[in-house]
Amino acid sequence: MLDVSRILRPQLAGGGCDQPDALDSYVVRDAWSRLRTSSVCAPRYFYIHVPFCLRRCSFCCFYSRATSRAASLADFLSTLRQEFSFFAPAFAGDEFQALYIGGGTPSLLTAEQIKRLLSEFFERYQVNGEGSRTFECDPIGVTREKLAALRSFGFNRIGMGVQSLSDKVLALENRGHQSLPVVERAMRLVREVGGFELNLDLLLGLRGDDEETFLKSFESVMLWEPDAVAVYLVWPPGPYLKEFYSGDLRSFRESIAARYGGVIGRIRSLIKGRYRWTDRRPALTDDAWYFARLRRLAGHKPFYKHTYYDFTAEPSSVFGLGPTARSRVAGVSAYENVSAHNAAFDPARAIYRGRRLSAHDEMVKYAVLNVCAGNDISSSEFQRFFGVSVERAFPGAVGELLRDGFMASKDGGYRFVTRSGEELTRCAARFAADAQGGGRRMPENAGLPNTAEMPKNKPDAPRGCWRLRVEPLRAGVGYVSRTAALGLALEEQGAAATTSKSPDPLLVRIASRIFLRAAEGRGGSSAHEVESFVSAKLAEISLKIGASVISEKTVRRGEAA
Repeated sequence: MLDVSRILRPQLAGGGCDQPDALDSYVVRDAWSRLRTSSVCAPRYFYIHVPFCLRRCSFCCFYSRATSRAASLADFLSTLRQEFSFFAPAFAGDEFQALYIGGGTPSLLTAEQIKRLLSEFFERYQVNGEGSRTFECDPIGVTREKLAALRSFGFNRIGMGVQSLSDKVLALENRGHQSLPVVERAMRLVREVGGFELNLDLLLGLRGDDEETFLKSFESVMLWEPDAVAVYLVWPPGPYLKEFYSGDLRSFRESIAARYGGVIGRIRSLIKGRYRWTDRRPALTDDAWYFARLRRLAGHKPFYKHTYYDFTAEPSSVFGLGPTARSRVAGVSAYENVSAHNAAFDPARAIYRGRRLSAHDEMVKYAVLNVCAGNDISSSEFQRFFGVSVERAFPGAVGELLRDGFMASKDGGYRFVTRSGEELTRCAARFAADAQGGGRRMPENAGLPNTAEMPKNKPDAPRGCWRLRVEPLRAGVGYVSRTAALGLALEEQGAAATTSKSPDPLLVRIASRIFLRAAEGRGGSSAHEVESFVSAKLAEISLKIGASVISEKTVRRGEAA
C-alpha cells in the first residue's frame, strides 16, 4: 500500500520526523523578499496573534495568557511595532489581500492602543481595499470607541466568540464574565457603528451543555440575524481532557454522541428559510459547521471581495506575527513563531522553526488536497496558479491515472472516477510521487540560506512521526478509538518519542474522528480499507497540525514510499 503521508512531506513548521531549521528574523525577512522570484501565483494575507485574554477559558486550545496588566500589553505592542518596522522592507510596494487580527483576545486592547497599532501598521503595509479586515472580539471587550477606531482603518468584519448563552455552562468553563445582556449590548454596538459583517461563534461540547441548552443558544443567535454563524466542536487540550475525561478522548466523544444525538435534525428546522448550512453532509464528528444568512446571499452587496484563508489547497502566503503564529511563503518556506509572549524583539534570536518549500511542493499540495477531498482538478486554475500545465507538472501521474481508469478528462480538467479511500490514496500518492514534472521548480536551496550558517540555539524539538494502525479488536491493546469490531492505535516513532508518553491530543482527536466516520460509514469494510481511508485524509490534515503519520502496514511490510 502506498501511504500518502510518507510521500507528502509535512509543509508546516514543526511537522515530520526531521528537526526543522531554527530561523532568526533576518532569515525570515529574506525568505519573504525571495517571494518575488517564486513562480507561484498566490494571494497574500497578514495575521497578527494577540496572546492575551481577560480570563483563560478552561476549554481553550489556542495560545494565550490571562492578564489584566497594562504593562504586559504595552510590552507586547512594543515588540510588535519593532517587528512591523523590521519586516516592512520585504513588502515594499506589495499588497496583502486581507488582514486578520486574532488571539487570544484582541479586543482586550484599548481604543487608543488599537489606533496606535493600526496607524503604525498601515504606515508600513498595504491591504487591498476590497479585502476582509477582521478583528476578533470577546463581547465584554466591545466598546463604541474601539469599533469606531476599527472602522476608521477600514475594518469590515467582526468575529465574536459567544460560545454559549447559558450562564451555568459559561461558569463551569471559567467564562462567567459573559452574560446575555453583555452579548446583546456588544451586538447592538456593532450594528450602530455599522459597516461590519458580523460573525458569531458557538461551541459544541462544553461541560454542562446538552442538546436543549445548545439549541436554546443557537436559536437565540439565529434570531439576532448575524451575517454568519460558526459552530465549532470543542478541541479538548490535554489538561482539560485529563481533568474532566480521565485523559480518554473516546470518553469525550461518547459524551458528545450522548448529549447531542438529535441536534443536526433539529438545527435543520431552525435554519430553514433563514440560513444555509454550508456543509453538504454535516455530522457530529465535524470540526465545524458554518451557516450563511440567506439574505446576505441573495444579491446583497458583500462587505468585502477577498477573504482571509490560513490554509487551503490553492496556494496562498500568510505572514504571521505573534507567539504561535504560523506563516507560509508560497513556494519558498513555511515556519512557526515559537517565542514566548513576553520576549523582547531581537532579530538575531532564532524564534522561528521551519523548512524550505519549492514551487513543486505547492503543486503537490494542490493536487493531493483536492484528490483527498474528492474534488476535480481544473487545468485552467492550475495554469493560473503555477504558470505550467498540470500535464507538464505531473506527466507520470496524469498519464498513469488516465490509463488505469482512476481519472477521466472533464471540461478542461480532470475528475476522479474512484471514490474509495484506498483508491483515492493511490491517486494522491501518485501525484505526490511524481517528482519528474516539467514545471518551473525552484532550486532545493531557494528561499532559505544554508542551515550551517544559521544560529545554533534551536527551539524545542518538534512533534515526531506517528505510526497508525487499524486492526480487529484485540484484548489488552490501548486503542485511542474503537468501534464494535475495529480499533485505532497511534504510536509515536523516532527520537521525539521520548518527549511524550501519549500521542498529541489534537492528532488523536482528528485521527479518531476520521476513523469513526470511515469505520461506521463503511459497514463491512476491512481494517485495511479503513486504514487506507484514514491515511489518505490525514495526508491533508497533517499539513495543518504538523505531524507525519505513517501506516503500520507500510512500516511492517517495508514498502518504499
